[in-house]
Amino acid sequence: MMNRLIGTLLILCAALPAAAQTAAWTCPESYYGDDGCDCGCGELDVDCAGEDFADCEYNNCDDPLSPGYADNYNCYAQGEDPELEGWICPTSYYGDGKIDTDQGGCDCGCGIPDVDCPGNNLSVAVCEYDSCPDGQSPGLLDNTTCNVYGSDPDLGSDWTCASYYWVDDECDCGCGSVDDGCSDATSESCDYDYCDAGTVVAPDNNGVCTSTIPDSDSDTVIGTDDSDTAVASDSDSSTESGTDTSADTDSGRDIVDRELPPVVDETPSGDSSDTGDSGCAFYSIPPTSTLFRLIF
Repeated sequence: MMNRLIGTLLILCAALPAAAQTAAWTCPESYYGDDGCDCGCGELDVDCAGEDFADCEYNNCDDPLSPGYADNYNCYAQGEDPELEGWICPTSYYGDGKIDTDQGGCDCGCGIPDVDCPGNNLSVAVCEYDSCPDGQSPGLLDNTTCNVYGSDPDLGSDWTCASYYWVDDECDCGCGSVDDGCSDATSESCDYDYCDAGTVVAPDNNGVCTSTIPDSDSDTVIGTDDSDTAVASDSDSSTESGTDTSADTDSGRDIVDRELPPVVDETPSGDSSDTGDSGCAFYSIPPTSTLFRLIF
């Protein structure tokens, strides 16, 4: 009978992860079968509940590639996933609202409609995330496209702000034409001011900006810090206005500029302070314990 009394220490080695089934596995061997679904590894991880992107816990694709929408073991560049033909945003944006209702939502400017957008509605009014480049916004009536400010075919060249400001309930001023959300064309009705620094909203036509500063005694002064009727800037909760501070003013009110989520970097489990270089864990045991030899 093979048994032995251990007086001080017992060295216990954890079972090694399951070996990858084929040479297609391109990630570290330790990632396979380690209780976390690794994607982008060339072969389906046994830890994954399925092959969908939604099953992924770790993204091992090289930036800016993403795991496949229906074959999460492969990696694709934006617009090349065969299951998402025409989708030019990261795979993780497509249908993410059905996975996480707090973080996901209707992504616009991505080439094809996002399934998170309600009722196949292509209006910019349903957009929750703007994935268009700076200086562009989703189309007013086709939110899958991106248009440079002032070039949306359904808004005309007069409107020079983001398309979603046209459809919201706020009065956006200095955008080239009077916003539908304004109660009238005067500067008094303005909620937001997009005039460049050094200019102000014209008192009688809030769609345009003028370099003529109104009389400081007027009740309708806009763009001065000490005016009781100053219009708040979209990027600042104070009463300062008269500046359009780039892309930040195009997000943060009704629609959010989309940013890539951080990629979870898969690293081998274990702490060298506990396991040493061998990956074995060391445990103290009473000197009187009797242990049978374990054969792995």
